[in-house]
Amino acid sequence: MPWKETCQVQERLKLIMEIEKGEKPIALLCREYEISRQTAYKWLARHRQDPCAASLEDQSRRPLRHPGELDGERVDLIARARRTWPHWGPRKLRIKLREVWPDEKLPSASTIGRVLKRAGLTHPRKRRRRTPPYTQPFARCRAPNQLWCIDFKGHFRTGDGSVCYPLTITDAFSRFLLRCQIVGQPDTAETRWVLESAFREYGWSRPDRSLTDQRHPLCQRSCRLARVD
Repeated sequence: MPWKETCQVQERLKLIMEIEKGEKPIALLCREYEISRQTAYKWLARHRQDPCAASLEDQSRRPLRHPGELDGERVDLIARARRTWPHWGPRKLRIKLREVWPDEKLPSASTIGRVLKRAGLTHPRKRRRRTPPYTQPFARCRAPNQLWCIDFKGHFRTGDGSVCYPLTITDAFSRFLLRCQIVGQPDTAETRWVLESAFREYGWSRPDRSLTDQRHPLCQRSCRLARVD
């Protein structure tokens, strides 16, 4: 025989009909339906108040009133402020609204943002087009050690407050990182020994050419001095 389909409303209606028959005690019926007596009395009272089957459906648990909900007047004021300054975000609008409500607690910037979004006064941010990583070597590089890229990757402070500069040396053809060394200052004395160690490891005749950042001429000078010596 085929399976019989049932739902929660049908099961609740069946339970109420058996309770009204009075053939079994409510405690026994609750054990059969695997519910508590408090739940059974709740559905029984709701059915007696409204006999239709819709009264046995699950109702929304949303509270009828929220203590932090904004009233219509404040929502309209936020919308008017946004129309007056269409390029202002929630934070700037909140500062402006403080002038209107100096003695009241203002909604947070996130709440103002949600109000603007519900009112359709925000525009989705355009997704920035991502450029795929360039995996091919430079056009003029045909083999390793033809061109080395030498650059300082900015500077940052360490835990003790001192400033250090990371110096990197990369082969332009293979993209192999030859050196990533921290130096104290981007000057000739600090840069030259890093370059000399790289030349000594990979051969004094390599690379054929070097490409350095124009913002750090000391690195170019150190490279020339290391090669000449």
